[in-house]
Amino acid sequence: MSISTSETQLKAELRVYKNITRFLIIVLELITLCSVFTNSDVYLS
Repeated sequence: MSISTSETQLKAELRVYKNITRFLIIVLELITLCSVFTNSDVYLS
């Protein structure tokens, strides 16, 4: 019983870590997009 509960706990933690990494990747992409847009604006002006 303890083994199954620990397995489910590990799966839940892995799911949380996957969600966190996905969120961080999205934030990083947004930051790079914003920096690219600001750089293009500077070049245009």
